[in-house]
Amino acid sequence: MKTRILVVDDESMIRDMLRQVFESDGYEVYEASDGMAAQSIYQEEPMDLIITDLAMPMKNGLEVIDEVTRCFPQTKIIAMSANASSGSGVDLGAAQSLGAHRTFPKPFPVRELKSAVKALLAPLSDHYPIR
Repeated sequence: MKTRILVVDDESMIRDMLRQVFESDGYEVYEASDGMAAQSIYQEEPMDLIITDLAMPMKNGLEVIDEVTRCFPQTKIIAMSANASSGSGVDLGAAQSLGAHRTFPKPFPVRELKSAVKALLAPLSDHYPIR
């Protein structure tokens, strides 16, 4: 069974890019364009890791993080936000307070995100070998 990652972002280019990056690393990648779609996916099939944008329509990333940490505490979470690059960092700080394991301001170096994913999922690799 492959390790499952859910990418939640209202920008299809970001979702497509992250899908390609993580599928090529052997992960099973799911996509959602907003928090409501994400909720439907992770309630149906719990994820090992969720990478979520914070500013999205319908249900924002902070709401996703809050719900996932309460209902699926074993799920690792990475939050990302373009608002953080303006220097405020308010959203990313709130994401960490709610339980995000790592945060990234957009734009971010993909290699750093890949490294964070690998580190967060390392304990799982014993159970789900990654090719």
